[in-house]
Amino acid sequence: MTFRIGQKVVCVDDFWEAPPAADHLIRPQKDQVYTVRDLAPGWISSNGPAIRLEEIINRKTLWQKSGFCELAFKTSRFRPLVERKTDISIFTAMLTPSPKYVKVKMLTQDERR
Repeated sequence: MTFRIGQKVVCVDDFWEAPPAADHLIRPQKDQVYTVRDLAPGWISSNGPAIRLEEIINRKTLWQKSGFCELAFKTSRFRPLVERKTDISIFTAMLTPSPKYVKVKMLTQDERR
């Protein structure tokens, strides 16, 4: 799955086995919405593409395989946010008065006099 900068995403997997040295890092929380800040397509150790998030900024850390950089999160842990356009037509219809139905009795000629 490909993502783009500025795209809203939802975290679907927040399980992460971090080395003790990474306990200080902020990580995404499951079911939370985030904004893609940066793409890291050639992520280290063949774990696939990764993203960085607007809402989470960690300080750069020295990693054994990738060197000194900010943590990026696997794209497989996210899904795009599906934004539905709001349709308020049902609510505006509730504000429109409905026609009143009145029972009408046909009068005979004698009743009309």
